[in-house]
Amino acid sequence: MANYSESAFYKVRQWMISELYSNGILTASHYTNASPVVSIQQIPESFDNIEMGDIGLPTDAPFIVYDFLTPGGYDTAYWNCRDEIVFWIYDYDIDRIFQIKEFLYDLFHRFDLSAEDINNFVDVDSPYKFQYFDVTQGLPTSQSDQILGRSGGNLVVTYQYTREILANGRFA
Repeated sequence: MANYSESAFYKVRQWMISELYSNGILTASHYTNASPVVSIQQIPESFDNIEMGDIGLPTDAPFIVYDFLTPGGYDTAYWNCRDEIVFWIYDYDIDRIFQIKEFLYDLFHRFDLSAEDINNFVDVDSPYKFQYFDVTQGLPTSQSDQILGRSGGNLVVTYQYTREILANGRFA
C-alpha cells in the first residue's frame, strides 16, 4: 500500500536544507525552533504586531518560503510525475538573498546531475527516482516583495520523477 503521507518534495527539501548547511550558506544553530525552509501555509496572513520569533522563524537569519505551482501538462507516461515549486528567499541583507538565490540556482539548474545528487541523498527504500531539475524562472531581488521589512527574491524550480507503481498504475 502506498504511503501518501510523504511527497517527493519532502525528499527535495531535506536535500536542499542539507546542502544549505553543509556549504555554509545557512547556519543550523540559527534555526533551533523552525526549519529554514517553510511552506507558505506556515506564514500568517496578517503580520500586524507579529515578531518572527513568535512564529518560530529566526529574527536575524534568512529563511525560505515555498509553495507548489500547478504544473503545466503531463505527458502520456503516467508514471512520470512533475512538480513546480516556487521559493521566496527573505532576509534584511540583499547581498545574502542574492547569495542564497545563486546557490539554489546552482543546485537545481543541472538537469540530470541535480537529480543524480538527490537520488544519491535519499534512502535506498525511497519510492522516488528523480529524473531532472530545472530553474524555470526567477524574479529580481526586490524590496517590494517584503515580509516584516525583509526583502525577497524568488526562483521557480521544475522537476520530474517517477514513483513505484503497481500493475494498475496506482502508486505502490
